[in-house]
Amino acid sequence: MPDWMSYIASVGGVFSPRQLPGLIAWYDAADASTITIATGVSQWNDKSASGFNVVQANTANQPSVQSASQNGRDTILFDGTNDYLDGGDVLDFERTNAFTMIYVFSMTGTSPTTARTVFSKGDITSPFPGWDIRVSGTVANDPNSFFFINNFGGNNYLAFDWPRVNNTLFQKNVIVNSGTSAVAGFTVYTGGTEQTKTVNGLDALTSTTLTAISFNIGSIDDGGGVSRHFPGSMAELIIYNRVLNSTELASINTYILDKWGI
Repeated sequence: MPDWMSYIASVGGVFSPRQLPGLIAWYDAADASTITIATGVSQWNDKSASGFNVVQANTANQPSVQSASQNGRDTILFDGTNDYLDGGDVLDFERTNAFTMIYVFSMTGTSPTTARTVFSKGDITSPFPGWDIRVSGTVANDPNSFFFINNFGGNNYLAFDWPRVNNTLFQKNVIVNSGTSAVAGFTVYTGGTEQTKTVNGLDALTSTTLTAISFNIGSIDDGGGVSRHFPGSMAELIIYNRVLNSTELASINTYILDKWGI
């Protein structure tokens, strides 16, 4: 039995994301001790050992805590206009770096007419470096979630999308990247069910993606500013710097179900 499984058994089966190796970021809106309130949320602390806290000093750009909004637990609401939290130059992923991202979120509306960024470490000003997780879709265009990762060359990137449930309920997505630098190396789950990926543009990531830009929750860098603000709520975001296996993913799924009811 792996050490992390032995530990979970020793404490009576109580699971925490910290008990899986490779945890590099963990944002938990249900843990009020990690959230600082000014006018809105001015800081959301990372519960991993990394200390990648995200902040917002400008009161006009601060998201708000929504009390007991999902399964009796608090979430953080982004207004889709100017709210976002900035973590600085962290969470670089080289094109060959494996990772697992788990995020629980909801949309304020069902069909944004333009792409909106849930979280990112990228810049949509040419040459479009970095990575981001987006939602998009209209009634006429099947709603989808979208992943994009690029180096500093506009024609050297990979991008894909997958179906998104078109409602305002909370949902859980998991993105697993094996580090092959190809769309085929990614596996995506929504609500525990593996999704069919569709290449969106190119599947040609062949050089470095590391870049000194900010990690944001609720937006993406846009030259000297930010844009594509996310209209919705974040409940939890968990990131590991490796592929989680099926047993570990099952533990995460049970943890999310017990906590958030999804």
